[in-house]
Amino acid sequence: MRKPIVIGEAQNKKDLQDLRTEAEEIQGNLYEYLRTYIPQEPSKSLSKSSVMGPVGKLLSQVLAKRFGNNVDPYVGFTVNIHRNMTGFLPSNEAIGKLRFAVQELLNLSEQLTERDFAKLINLIDYGVYFKKCRDIAERIEAKKVEESEVKKE
Repeated sequence: MRKPIVIGEAQNKKDLQDLRTEAEEIQGNLYEYLRTYIPQEPSKSLSKSSVMGPVGKLLSQVLAKRFGNNVDPYVGFTVNIHRNMTGFLPSNEAIGKLRFAVQELLNLSEQLTERDFAKLINLIDYGVYFKKCRDIAERIEAKKVEESEVKKE
């Protein structure tokens, strides 16, 4: 009879459920960073890719561990995309929030199994997307109200 192959056991790894507050904090920081991201030529669509901008690309790079555990290349990668799409660099405050979020993601990647880390990235990705869509919807609604008030005058 054959023995089952065990690829590896996660030793001293945290459970995904234990990291809810860290995930929400990362979501909040990435969302605050994204508030400064307004493309030069705004897209007419609300596709996930256009809404997430450089953060969507960042999360896929962190998941693939393209730059290892070094924060600076991830931040530089994201800032470069931001600059190319908007024509300006993000503020120092926005870069600070981005740096903190990347550092936390890299720390969590060491504490979770690869499978759980992929799930965490997915949760953060869609959490940030939801917050950004809600923000866009609120701005559209405010613009409609403003336009209706101008027409009444």
